[in-house]
Amino acid sequence: MNSFEEQNRKENAPDAQAKPRAGALLPATNREVIIANKEIPSDVAVASDFINPVFVSLHYLSITFFCDPRSIVPLIMEKLAYELLADADNWDKCFINTNFKGRYYKSIYHGPYGMALYAYPNKGTHCHLEIKGEATEDIGQSRLLDFLHSLHQLSTPFSDDNLVIPINWQATRVDIAFDGVPFTPRDCYDAYLRGDIRCAANRKSWAWQSNEEGDTLYIGVRKSERYIRIYNRRGPTRVEIEYKGMYAEAIGSVLSFQESAIFHNSAISYLRMFVDFVEATTGGSITRATLLPWWKAFVGDIDRIALKIDRARTGNAAIRGWHQLDRMLPTLYTLMKGFGVSLDELCNGAEHRLTPKHLLKITEIQRALRIKCSFPSPS
Repeated sequence: MNSFEEQNRKENAPDAQAKPRAGALLPATNREVIIANKEIPSDVAVASDFINPVFVSLHYLSITFFCDPRSIVPLIMEKLAYELLADADNWDKCFINTNFKGRYYKSIYHGPYGMALYAYPNKGTHCHLEIKGEATEDIGQSRLLDFLHSLHQLSTPFSDDNLVIPINWQATRVDIAFDGVPFTPRDCYDAYLRGDIRCAANRKSWAWQSNEEGDTLYIGVRKSERYIRIYNRRGPTRVEIEYKGMYAEAIGSVLSFQESAIFHNSAISYLRMFVDFVEATTGGSITRATLLPWWKAFVGDIDRIALKIDRARTGNAAIRGWHQLDRMLPTLYTLMKGFGVSLDELCNGAEHRLTPKHLLKITEIQRALRIKCSFPSPS
């Protein structure tokens, strides 16, 4: 019996209680790691067209899987720590039970590179993977993006016969870091004081902190779904944006579809969706205002994405998508029969042409399936 099976049996026993053992290690705390005076990893996305190269990376990734941990750990090991997987039958030895519990989970497991896996919730069947800042650097960006791509491939909603989702998942937090930016926290704060900003956050949520270690500008509220830190403590200026809730779910879904080569473009687009630094007196209105020179040097010609998430309409959007599919079925069938190809062959290459709005709609449909929205049968 492997460790997960044994723990599952213990935790579901009537009198089972999780007791911390002496010397057990808690999951590593989140540390802000600045890339300073060291070589940038070769697999970090680089926006090389800019005056100063900007390095874009996933700095925190948190995903909930709606399945038993035994179903997802082999994929985690295969994609994120394959060099430690000497024997496919021994993958469970790489995740060690800390005998601690937290976040409504009865067990916390420590995995390779500081990954944490929360398993056996008080209710339901799901588990939660957490990869914090230092772990993302140790694992590498190419592996993280490849892992997200594999989740998309394994959660494709269509099979030959009906609608299925083999692995159901959602990103609950996605942090993206930008290093090598051609400005300082003070530049951003001065722009804020002048009113040269275009931002989705309330102006009252901006906060400035300066001490002997450096400067930090906070944009937004930490508990909100989008939150930015711009700081130069212990090194060059770094911009970090946290996505949580529906924004994390949508962006996680988009990253699972998109090619790794365009990751840095997408990351900047989503950042601009939240904040821009502009010359407020130009353009006739704040929406058409000219970008400040140092911000323009950072974003280049990458457009911002006007992406609005309407939580109240998530289920309705999924049902509308189902009706649209129903109306398209005769056309799809005609094309399949006429060209003598399968649905997979007909759609081959279409993923690369999807816009963020298409991908968000896919996320909404998958979310509706998780909350068990009812769909009418195709006519």
